[in-house]
Amino acid sequence: MQKPKDLPDSYFELLRRIQVQKKTGLSKSGIYSGLKNKTFPKPVKIGKRAVAWRKNEVNEWVSSRTPIDCGEKNDG
Repeated sequence: MQKPKDLPDSYFELLRRIQVQKKTGLSKSGIYSGLKNKTFPKPVKIGKRAVAWRKNEVNEWVSSRTPIDCGEKNDG
C-alpha cells in the first residue's frame, strides 16, 4: 500500500496506550474517560484485543490544550 502524498508521516505512526499516557500525561482511566466524553481521539483497532492511536491525532490533541500561566507575579 502506497502512502497518499497529502497525509503526513505521523498519520501512519501508531502509539500504544502506554506511549499515549507518556505523551499526554493522562492516566489509563483519563484516556478512556476522554473517549467516553468524546474529548480524546478514538483509537484504531490493530488486532483482536489491541488498539493504538494515530500519532498525529494525539499530537493535535496535546497542542489543543490551553497552557497554564506559570509565570511569576511582578509586584513592582
